[in-house]
Amino acid sequence: MYLVVLYLLLFMKPNMLLDDGSTGWHLVSGNYILQHHNIPHADIMSYTFSSKPWTAYEWLSDVSMAILVKLGGLNLLYVVTASAIAFLILFLYVRCRQNRCNFLFATFITIIGALLSAIHWLARPHLFTFFGVFIFATQLDKFYRGSLSKNKLVLYLTIYMLIWANSHPGFLLGLAIITIYLLASIVEFIFLKPDNSPENKISKKEQISTLLYVLILNIFTSFCTPYGFQLYSYIIDYLVKGNAIISATDEYLSPIFHGALQPAILEIFFALTILGLIITRSKITLPELLIYLMFAYLSLSAQRNMALYVFANLPIIARIYASTKLDSPAGEIYLKLKQGWQFLIDKFKNLNEGFTENEQHCSYHILPILTSMILVFIALNGGKVFGYPLLKADFDPKNHPSATLNIIKELHLDPKHGFSMDNWGGIIRFKIGYPVFIDDRADFYGQDFYIEYGKLIQTSPGWQNILKKHQIEWILLPKNNRLIEELKMDSHWQVRAEDRGSVLIMQKNANVDKEPVSK
Repeated sequence: MYLVVLYLLLFMKPNMLLDDGSTGWHLVSGNYILQHHNIPHADIMSYTFSSKPWTAYEWLSDVSMAILVKLGGLNLLYVVTASAIAFLILFLYVRCRQNRCNFLFATFITIIGALLSAIHWLARPHLFTFFGVFIFATQLDKFYRGSLSKNKLVLYLTIYMLIWANSHPGFLLGLAIITIYLLASIVEFIFLKPDNSPENKISKKEQISTLLYVLILNIFTSFCTPYGFQLYSYIIDYLVKGNAIISATDEYLSPIFHGALQPAILEIFFALTILGLIITRSKITLPELLIYLMFAYLSLSAQRNMALYVFANLPIIARIYASTKLDSPAGEIYLKLKQGWQFLIDKFKNLNEGFTENEQHCSYHILPILTSMILVFIALNGGKVFGYPLLKADFDPKNHPSATLNIIKELHLDPKHGFSMDNWGGIIRFKIGYPVFIDDRADFYGQDFYIEYGKLIQTSPGWQNILKKHQIEWILLPKNNRLIEELKMDSHWQVRAEDRGSVLIMQKNANVDKEPVSK
């Protein structure tokens, strides 16, 4: 499982994790912190809002990413990110097996689950939320079932919460998962059947007190950031004031169920859950039910949350299918199958038992660890093996500017008269150091400025006035963009450079220090 994911990311889709320009501004933020030994409190990306207060709420992940790039370039960042995702998918499969799911079904749901979560596989801080959701849901389930001690639960969740709260605002999901287990335990304590033993009542009381303690401790830990209470205020403003911008961002839109791969897989999981609940002999717990419903709702509310559905709910689906009516000697379906297919059934059981025994010998995951270490060494060596370039991670030149960035720098174009696509802002700032008109931090620029940006890039009525207002002299946008096509017909503008993914167009009277080198 690990090797399949790693092969996909490193060799079949070698630019997949860098398909989002947001990675650029995270690296800029991380480099700033490393250089100044201080977390920025005002914008460091744009020239339009250079003095505006900014909360770098993902500072720890930004620093981590910047350190990796300093040590081994984008190759090392790519390898570490790909390895982290591959390990997470492996851990997901292992958890499904721990929930007594048959290895064939566990393999099937893990593979299609990986395809579903791949919609948001990117070298960005939200990977900390992927791990956080999985860790919190898994460890709380173990504690709830009595297979994890109180001390270990407190240790695991508190340490990760400290990392999570400084890396991504999705840490709120961790608090929500703890709250669900706490409320479920309270409900079960209140409505325990009269014939339950006093020992069970005492055990449930201890469970409730532990979960309450863990929740309070994790809430306190979430304030252990450079921003303290300000972080919560910032998140609330982002969710409330930035709602109009969020609703227009692709990854925050609801999935469209018209044949696209990931929404189709989500439908398969919904169908499997319904079928599983019909034929299962396993009992789903109240917190599992609430966790499933919460992440199912989140997956329907935004495409990016479909990945979280996988890491929270696949182990639950696996448990549902751990024991079904098909396995019941008294079940009619089983009896019918037994009459005609006893040989195949016995073979299947023997195969599952043999595979389970072999898996136990691989519990330390030596091969994945060695593979990651070798890949890290290759990345530190410039991505080369005996002089052969095996790794060459970069932003995909099909979808992002590449050669045009060199032209901008060679011409010494004035950064404060430039305009580019919002998602390219981070790449421009990272690659050539230019402050930008805008980048894709939708929470930072505000609705009014984004409306202005949208009018310009879509050439809506009044777009010429926006060009004049901001004194734009050069523009970098994707090919066939409306604004580019309009300016091509304007005698005051000329195309200065092109590459596979972008066009640089300039005013003819723009200040140019020297001619560009030939492409």
